[in-house]
Amino acid sequence: CLPFVVIENVMVSKNSRGLGIGTQLFSNLEQWARKSNASYCMLVSGNERTGAHRFYAAHGYQQMFGFRKYL
Repeated sequence: CLPFVVIENVMVSKNSRGLGIGTQLFSNLEQWARKSNASYCMLVSGNERTGAHRFYAAHGYQQMFGFRKYL
């Protein structure tokens, strides 16, 4: 089983959106993941964050379905 990366709780402030900060952040995360021999990145995002979902899709992330159980 290869390692993977979980990305959760990512947000760029409204005043800073469109400046490339999110793109650079994800580029750095993915570079680190590759160096760590991760097989993939898994991104967790709330259903209501449709703008963020468009950003993720534009950067190659595919929407999947998952489950969570709080303990």
